[in-house]
Amino acid sequence: MNKTNNPTALRSQKELTDALIVLMRQYPYSEISVKQILLESHLSRKTFYRNFDNKDDLLDAYLDTLLSEYREQVIANHDYVFTGLFPVISGFILNNRDVLSLFWDNNLEYLILKKLNKFIKQYHNEIVLNPSRYEDYIVMLNNGAIWNVINEWMLRKMADPLDEILESLGKYLKHIDTYSLEHLFVPYFQ
Repeated sequence: MNKTNNPTALRSQKELTDALIVLMRQYPYSEISVKQILLESHLSRKTFYRNFDNKDDLLDAYLDTLLSEYREQVIANHDYVFTGLFPVISGFILNNRDVLSLFWDNNLEYLILKKLNKFIKQYHNEIVLNPSRYEDYIVMLNNGAIWNVINEWMLRKMADPLDEILESLGKYLKHIDTYSLEHLFVPYFQ
């Protein structure tokens, strides 16, 4: 995406993004063409390619915009205890559930995790002085665990109350020190 502050370009980018989302509600992402996006947005090919390289670039830019809200909330709550992040996650997911479900419906959820992994790792390294050599692995474990839970919830068509799921996870995390790895994994190896 070409970065700009030009109001006309920003408006065009939004119109193209809106058109893509409308089309994703009707067709699989893999079947959507730039031509369809142009027809839906009523914009020219020249306008599209002035702003984006291809439809993947458009989707990537949209995902950046969508996740900026999540990033802002994480940064605003930087002093959270691990479980304090759950309301941020819950709020983000619930506020954007319709659009996020389009990513799951099109097997594009990995794009979200990839961007979040990059952000969380970078952000963690900015706020932690002298991180340990292996701390990135711990950060990735936490982020992956949370987003795998979200993934399972989305795959189950958001049938279970997310707040209850996150509350249950919070209780588990508060008591994780009372569980040993042996207690957690031994039944799987017997």
